[in-house]
Amino acid sequence: MNKALNSPKITVLMPAYNAEQFITAAVSSILAQEFSNFKLVILDDGSNDRTPEILASFARLDDRITIYTNLSKTGILAARDKLLSYVDTEYFAWMDADDISTPDRLRKQIDFLDNNAHIDIVASSWSILGTDDKTIPYSDPEEIKAAMLVSNPFHNPVMMVRTASIQDLPFNYKDCGVKSASDFAFVTFIKYRCLFSTLSDVLYFYRVHPNQESTANSRVQRDSLKLLMCRQFEDHGVSIPPEIRELIRTFPDEKTTIEQANEIGKVYTKMIVTNRDGRWYKEQFLKKHLGISYKRICSQHGLKGLRLFIKHFGTTEVLKGKKFGFSFLADCFKE
Repeated sequence: MNKALNSPKITVLMPAYNAEQFITAAVSSILAQEFSNFKLVILDDGSNDRTPEILASFARLDDRITIYTNLSKTGILAARDKLLSYVDTEYFAWMDADDISTPDRLRKQIDFLDNNAHIDIVASSWSILGTDDKTIPYSDPEEIKAAMLVSNPFHNPVMMVRTASIQDLPFNYKDCGVKSASDFAFVTFIKYRCLFSTLSDVLYFYRVHPNQESTANSRVQRDSLKLLMCRQFEDHGVSIPPEIRELIRTFPDEKTTIEQANEIGKVYTKMIVTNRDGRWYKEQFLKKHLGISYKRICSQHGLKGLRLFIKHFGTTEVLKGKKFGFSFLADCFKE
């Protein structure tokens, strides 16, 4: 038996529901960590498959594991709140029951937080299992904060959190106002109170399959993301007309009319102007990320879209932004 250490430095939190297909790999990836001074707390949310017996077998072999069980399903939001109530260590990290952490994940994230006392949350790059895709989030804390207005720069389980930084914040998942995208609800709630950073190393492998929450509830998740984005604008006194609330950030399969695109441009530029008084964001990052989002919208409208972008953002912003400069012009001339 692997004897538990007296004072674990970190708690790894894992919600699980009917996860028999993948949970062995997920738990094994945590037990294989190079950094061993952790506890793994798993909440089985009323599973009716073999998840409970798989977890019980792991717990018998390693006393760093604690299993809690709900008699019936309460849902992911309530499960996350319950798991957070068990944290009593310096740091905590999330782990999904269908994903895999690399063996050096905990060590590298703990080393970073130990050596950067001003950072409250550190994430990492991640990859989708079975692909060569690699997602590298932004590393500058100020850029991360600005990017959240129109994107979710983190995948929830890649985050490690300094517990003391959020202990007194009045946040809980169940009352966050959305049915999905709870990770984005969390980071947008704390983004003015905490500093984020990321590591460029891929420390997490995300599994895509039909039964996961983000796949099964993709429409609900998308709507939740947009609601949270709208809230951020409105928190700064920038109102969003009802007819474009669902288009404040577009996805590849979503189209706008030229009139809607113009209204979105007005909202984005008002945010930039309002920020000059509020100073919530560095203007260079605010313009960059609103500009990237607006290029996606304007590129649907060809040369009219290009003129619209210049109207709201100016000519100097046209070629700025990773992958969104010359490709934006090319898309506009294709239409």
